[in-house]
Amino acid sequence: MANSNVISGLQGFNSSIATLKDDMQRKVAFSAALIGANVIKREATSIALTLGLQQTGALINNIAVKREANPPLGTAQYNLGVRHGRELGSKAKVVYSVRTDGSIKKAYVDDPFYWWYLEFGTKAHTEAGGSGRKLSFEADSRPVFAMKVVNPGIQATPFIGPAFERKSDAALQAMADRVEQFIQKGAA
Repeated sequence: MANSNVISGLQGFNSSIATLKDDMQRKVAFSAALIGANVIKREATSIALTLGLQQTGALINNIAVKREANPPLGTAQYNLGVRHGRELGSKAKVVYSVRTDGSIKKAYVDDPFYWWYLEFGTKAHTEAGGSGRKLSFEADSRPVFAMKVVNPGIQATPFIGPAFERKSDAALQAMADRVEQFIQKGAA
């Protein structure tokens, strides 16, 4: 925006919001926060695609911005992450199966629960079947049964953290532009 009232930095952003009426401050703050979060979301999606994290599309399609239900007083907060499990909502495909003990297992199809492991990685650890049960999995298209398995861990391939680092200035500018739009509307 070409304007003499250029908002620069977080202090300028906060002081610009303070010039608005109290009832408008909350609306403007949440609107601006959403716009800034979406700038970072688009970059996170781009990075995830560049890193080749699109297997089924579930991870890419579920990178989301969600409004914080109970933010701290005087704060407009959105969270950026990946929807998974119950958060997938009513459109999620669910498969039910019966376990050997007769209980019912609910599983979400294309659930990107693993996003956290990709973003932060995991350490090497030992997995055990527990209660004398063996683990079962496939290796080289053959079934394998073992009491314990050493998992080497997963190397982190972050996509949300780098998105924030790359686009935080652009997100702040988009937020400032949004506040400036509200200020201009109020002045008119």
